[in-house]
Amino acid sequence: MEKIDYLETKINEILYELNYIKEDFNKTKNNLNGIQTHNFVLNSNFLINQQGAESYLNSTGLESKEVANKWFLTGKGSYENYGRIFLYPSAYLSQTLNLEDGIKTLLGKEATLTFFVRDGYGPRPTMGARIWIDDNNYIEETKVISGVATNSITFSVPHEAIKIEIFIEDRREENTESFTNIAWAKLELGATHSNYIYPSYEKEVLDCNLKNLEYSEIFYDMSSSDSNINLGYTSGIKGGTKITGLDFSKYKKIKVYSVIDWDYSNFCIDLKKLVSSYGYYSSSVANPRISSGTLYVYGCFASVNKDKSNFSIEFFRGNTKFNNNTNYYCYKIEGIY
Repeated sequence: MEKIDYLETKINEILYELNYIKEDFNKTKNNLNGIQTHNFVLNSNFLINQQGAESYLNSTGLESKEVANKWFLTGKGSYENYGRIFLYPSAYLSQTLNLEDGIKTLLGKEATLTFFVRDGYGPRPTMGARIWIDDNNYIEETKVISGVATNSITFSVPHEAIKIEIFIEDRREENTESFTNIAWAKLELGATHSNYIYPSYEKEVLDCNLKNLEYSEIFYDMSSSDSNINLGYTSGIKGGTKITGLDFSKYKKIKVYSVIDWDYSNFCIDLKKLVSSYGYYSSSVANPRISSGTLYVYGCFASVNKDKSNFSIEFFRGNTKFNNNTNYYCYKIEGIY
């Protein structure tokens, strides 16, 4: 009997341990389910509205217009602040995410799209994603929104996908208006929806405008000790100089800084707009000055050849060129991209 009692006690201890492990596993599982994964949707809660209008009307149904940043209304309908959309048949609200927006992470994997609807009336619209394989072909995954709830769909993203378009569309034939109020949208890696966390306003503004940001780097600086930066012109680039074998190809424009008879000036050469078959040109920078009762105009003109490999510069006063003059020189060039 003592042996049986001992075994029963041990079995109960093991069952207790198993139950404890099970509870601990369930807690861990719940914690994992609560983890918030990266949201690929930009301006996901519609808070950024830099155009400033409280509502946007698309009355003709023939155009596509940006409403809240990164969100476009196509077809007949209207948009009001914070995700309120009024749609007629075939109209839809969408956002397109390209490879440069970070969706490379999703290629060859499963992704989950979620729209949280806070309100609505009329027939329920369709939510979905178009996964574009090239510029003319796409795979579409859709689901009719179930109502005021978290609405999710999961789909596979092919390795060859070039962009993903997420949307909410009115696919009815009846010519009446429907209303849907979307609180937020989320596109994430994986087969299940995880928690949505409202993003930082400042970060969202930055993310929505990344393509409009400009970055600069020093291409030439006479005061640099690095020969790759001073280009051998440690006293400045004088007028009448042509420098060959350069590489401006990565830049959309260059900014030229000069001293023109003790005056400091700068200007840009737009490397996106070819002025002639020969190259890209600056606008002349002119600094008027009265000396001994006479008005003089001092200026600078620069150009980059068509291949974006040569740079030349000229300085002048009135109609006279002032090249090879120590008081006229370019001291720095910035590349902007």
